[in-house]
Amino acid sequence: MGVILKWMLPLILALWAGCSLNAPMAGSGTDIGKPPFPRTKSILPLAINNSWIFSYTEYNSLGRKLIPNDINLHLSITGEYGLTLDNTLVPMNTTNYSDVFSAYAYKFEWEAPDSGYLVVYHDLYPLPKRGLYIIGEYAGGVMRLYPSEKLWLAYPADSGKTWEYNLDSAGDSSKTSTMELLSTHERFYFPNTGSMAALSFCDCYLYKKTNGNSVSYYYYNQNIGQLGYLEYVNGTLRVTYLLKSYNVRS
Repeated sequence: MGVILKWMLPLILALWAGCSLNAPMAGSGTDIGKPPFPRTKSILPLAINNSWIFSYTEYNSLGRKLIPNDINLHLSITGEYGLTLDNTLVPMNTTNYSDVFSAYAYKFEWEAPDSGYLVVYHDLYPLPKRGLYIIGEYAGGVMRLYPSEKLWLAYPADSGKTWEYNLDSAGDSSKTSTMELLSTHERFYFPNTGSMAALSFCDCYLYKKTNGNSVSYYYYNQNIGQLGYLEYVNGTLRVTYLLKSYNVRS
């Protein structure tokens, strides 16, 4: 954990949004036509139109920032579906929002419009299998479900839990990553709005992903979603993105 802490202090000062900061909250009770998602809280808040903006920076092999840096990186939930027992996706609307489905799938979209992954939170699985799964992907209106769903983020779970993660349907073992839940109560610090000299913190799940010489750390809070990301290659910091603002429907 020492290598993380070495970089966290200078990085956290760039974070604009956090647990106690004022962030716009959608869903104040007026979205009466929306399904009541999620049924229980996921480690990533799942509701259509939830969105996050991160400050993204890359570094060279010497650890120096590449120009341009502090680029805005956008993430959003752009659609929602009911998932039937035979894995049919049913678009949710005001006429079927009260129907019962085995699970609910959401469009998880980084930057590129109408292109991303389909994610499902399985809260009814046995505790050791609960978590956020990726079940397929979509692009240009075409959806493709994977032959089997992929556990992405275990939640709830105990620290020390490990699992394998690979989205490659051809089974290329070089694309398999080892995931580990390092902590369920990791502190992610950010400036306090009431006092710029003080720091506040969010309680986070800290996930570690390892693939070859690349090691990444993901910080997630169940009320906000992802707060930060750090990627190291051969021990050198190469990528960071830190939450600047968010719009999450409770």
